[in-house]
Amino acid sequence: MTEKLTPAQERTAKARVCEAVWELYDLGAPITRDALVRQTGLKTVTVDEALKSLKREDKIISIERGLYEPAEVPEQSEAVSVTILPRGYAKIEKGDQVMSLTPGEWRMLAPLAAGSAAQAAVVEHTHLTVRLADQVEKLKRQVAGLKEMLEADGRQMAIELI
Repeated sequence: MTEKLTPAQERTAKARVCEAVWELYDLGAPITRDALVRQTGLKTVTVDEALKSLKREDKIISIERGLYEPAEVPEQSEAVSVTILPRGYAKIEKGDQVMSLTPGEWRMLAPLAAGSAAQAAVVEHTHLTVRLADQVEKLKRQVAGLKEMLEADGRQMAIELI
């Protein structure tokens, strides 16, 4: 049963899912339905409807079953490097462009770059944690099933599983 949304709610949900697709793409994280549900906080059926709508509008593509990507991929990024110089100065190089920063400018910019790196690490850690939790739940179900099979067999002595 699909959840019926008003046009305003649908537009909002679709916009949120589209933004989440780009956020995950920029972070290099796999873009799956479950990842989008976690990222947006929307219900699974709402994300499914938004995905269908975004695919119809050619805003996203399905690169393989259950894995999505923005349809319009931006041009390739150029190499970016930061060189810290004596007395607190810094040089940022992007492709052929070089920008020199004073110590004050560098102090303003550095926390922003650190925040982006921390966010990427948290998203990756969360993704791995959820995958591990899913594996643990699957193994619990398997152990419970095996325990039931052993208890059902009258010839088998009951065993305690941790």
